[in-house]
Amino acid sequence: MFTFKGETSTSYEVREKTVKHTVLPPVSTKTLELPFHDGVLDFGRVYGSRTIEVTIGIKGISYGDLRSKVRRVAKWLDSETLQPLIFSDEPNIQYMARVSDDTSLDQLLYYGETTLKFFVPNPFGEDVHETTLNISSGQVVNYDGTRACYPIFTVKTTNALSDFQISNGVEKVKVVTELPVGSILVIDMKAGKVTLNGTVIQQAITLDSDFFPLKVGSNTLTFSNGATVQMKYKRLWL
Repeated sequence: MFTFKGETSTSYEVREKTVKHTVLPPVSTKTLELPFHDGVLDFGRVYGSRTIEVTIGIKGISYGDLRSKVRRVAKWLDSETLQPLIFSDEPNIQYMARVSDDTSLDQLLYYGETTLKFFVPNPFGEDVHETTLNISSGQVVNYDGTRACYPIFTVKTTNALSDFQISNGVEKVKVVTELPVGSILVIDMKAGKVTLNGTVIQQAITLDSDFFPLKVGSNTLTFSNGATVQMKYKRLWL
């Protein structure tokens, strides 16, 4: 059984037959070969998009019944935007996906079976539910995902501040602006965006700021006095 767009395959009388789902996404090594130099320059590697193939079957008591069921399946699978895809063997991990253009539902109608090809642009699985932590400055956060993720920090000032900084000891985000008591500052590390009381204030971010991730393992987070900080994130999985 699998779930797409929050609806289970069984609710559409779809039988899951096989799933072709690689453990790791495709990896591409980035190198540069220079003339008259031995070897190559290594620029690391990147993970490519993932395709998950699910072979399904469906039955009908008549051709008309089967056509009606396939139309329901087509409506369920139709989406212009990415939607959560979850498999029953990993119910806490979702992939943001949509059905590829080369998926044919005609085969489901004529043969009672077809292979759905789910395109996953970001190849990493993510937690279905967010983790929320109230953190203190200097706290060590142990992140046990298998791929770094970018958190969202919600900062509420308890003192009037002229600037606020949060850091992982190597990188930081610093915002220089007047922050009266009770101000709500949201630092979205994934989007690279900072808002103050709901208004984007990118111009207040210092030039030496970097929107940093939570790295696999221990992360020591420090921030300015005079504020409380809540952190939200979803773990990412290879």
